[in-house]
Amino acid sequence: MISTTVTKQKVMNAARTIALKGQEPTLALVRAYLGSSGSQTTIHKYLKAWKLKCFQATSIDSDVATSQDVVVLKAENKELELALARLQEQNKVISSDLIKTERKNIELNYRASQAEQQLGILEERAKTAEERVKQLDELYQNIKAERATALDKITSAQNKLIDSLREELKRSHQASIEQIKENSYNSHDALLQEKVKNINLQENNKALTVKITEVEKELNNVNLLVQPLRRKVASQSKLIKEVVTFEQLQAHEKQMQAKAFEDK
Repeated sequence: MISTTVTKQKVMNAARTIALKGQEPTLALVRAYLGSSGSQTTIHKYLKAWKLKCFQATSIDSDVATSQDVVVLKAENKELELALARLQEQNKVISSDLIKTERKNIELNYRASQAEQQLGILEERAKTAEERVKQLDELYQNIKAERATALDKITSAQNKLIDSLREELKRSHQASIEQIKENSYNSHDALLQEKVKNINLQENNKALTVKITEVEKELNNVNLLVQPLRRKVASQSKLIKEVVTFEQLQAHEKQMQAKAFEDK
């Protein structure tokens, strides 16, 4: 069974190998190289000793620095310096990218704030528009109810008038017949007088018939007036759907009244 015990030599060998690859030997890299074995405290202690050894190698006198270990340590130190320089360059690039990213984040946050404010304004406008539509719809329903009531009153009054005239005509006609029957036994002069009365009654009947005709025409005119009112109601409904202002609704109503007057 292979031993997984972390030794000083294993840590130094791992650090040397990582340095030769152009990377800085760190606690995480050395531990990963060793298969994630050993405690961090132990690895840190041996890694620190290796770095101290590399540092000491750079200060050894050239007459003494002839051994193979010193040469290797100098090479490793040089590699470390190169790796450190590369890391510094990478840090500069990363710092620049971070600054750009931060600027973009600030700009995006500002735009998001502006969008939220605009959304709030639009929501307030939508709420106001909904309230306005509700008010206009209530106004439309009130106008519609008032006009329906007025139309019912006009129609009812005209119908009563027509019925009254018809009853009067019927009574007049019946009275004429009864009068003729009653006077059939009178003298010729009286009969002539009754005929004259009958003629007068007939004239009255004709007059009543003409009056009924006029009333019926007036009722037809009223029905014709209803059509503009219905068109006006439909137009107001369309205006309400388009969310018009109250002033525009009043102006449109005046135009429809003028048009209805012209239709007469």
